[in-house]
Amino acid sequence: MFDTHGHPRGGVDRVHSLASDARVGAVVVYTWQLPPGQLDVVLAAGARGVLAKSVPAVDLADSLVAVDAGETVVSLAFHRPGDAASGPGQDLGLTTRESEVAALLARGLSNREIAAALFISEHTVKTHLKAIFHKAGVAPRARAIARIKIDVGSRRIRRID
Repeated sequence: MFDTHGHPRGGVDRVHSLASDARVGAVVVYTWQLPPGQLDVVLAAGARGVLAKSVPAVDLADSLVAVDAGETVVSLAFHRPGDAASGPGQDLGLTTRESEVAALLARGLSNREIAAALFISEHTVKTHLKAIFHKAGVAPRARAIARIKIDVGSRRIRRID
């Protein structure tokens, strides 16, 4: 695991150096946030995982096992905009951000925890939840979770939340 804190350009040069080292099995970037467009740069540099520091411990462990098995794993907070088509609630017409909120909602996170994970305000989370509930045609959180299909399946890049 490579923590990008304090590294210029998000540590891309160091990621490349580590990924090129035969003694290193795989590089997983561990960070709070990535600048726009940085995900593709980090993956191109050789990272096989990009994990948010907000990922719960059990998901972190599962992700590291998946990377060791040859998968590429990316936290939902860092997914590519084009990945939204297969995101949670796509069948309901959720936007990319609503899909991100829905995935965290499905994990049982509180509004405050969702806000922290996505670097948005709690008010913004509430606004997205209202839209999600409306599009799902339900009101309680539990019904929304049941209505939204979370499918990360066997994709080339697995998204975790």
